[in-house]
Amino acid sequence: MEESSSLEQESAANQGAEFPGYFAVSTTKFIVMSACTLGLYEVFWFYKNWQRVKEKTGAQMMPFWRAVFAPLWAYVLFDHLRDQLKELHIASTLVAGAWALLYLAFQVLSQFEAPVGLLAILSFSALLPANAAMSRINAVQQPPVELNDKIQGWNWLAVALGGVFYLMLALALLGPGDMAPAQRI
Repeated sequence: MEESSSLEQESAANQGAEFPGYFAVSTTKFIVMSACTLGLYEVFWFYKNWQRVKEKTGAQMMPFWRAVFAPLWAYVLFDHLRDQLKELHIASTLVAGAWALLYLAFQVLSQFEAPVGLLAILSFSALLPANAAMSRINAVQQPPVELNDKIQGWNWLAVALGGVFYLMLALALLGPGDMAPAQRI
């Protein structure tokens, strides 16, 4: 893809700059945060990683908009990661097109009514291979970049709100058919 090759050219020009590493988080944290925020964490994850790509490559881009339109830009990010893995001689099974297409498919599913639309909550699964690739790249950086694996600060608020949401959902699904108080006649 032309976008990817321009990222590579700009990356070569900025090789001397210190790269802070990708925004890779542990698999557990990624799943918990994605589920508890109903997918908003994925947008944040894309935003942070596009910021890092911009820092690394010096490319003229708007990370915010690439995150907002993540289903359309996922392939470019995944392809960039695949190129980084090759450059660093790190073995990988990251198939950029397949994972990007799966992520797009999950976003399309979100437009359907339940139960099909509920499958979109699994969209994080299409991002796990890219997140794992970022972790492997970060591990070989000098100095190595630590994995973001702690739930802290604002993460706890998201977990608490998501927990309340899922508790209410469970009560609604498992509770009596009519949750309204009984009327006496």
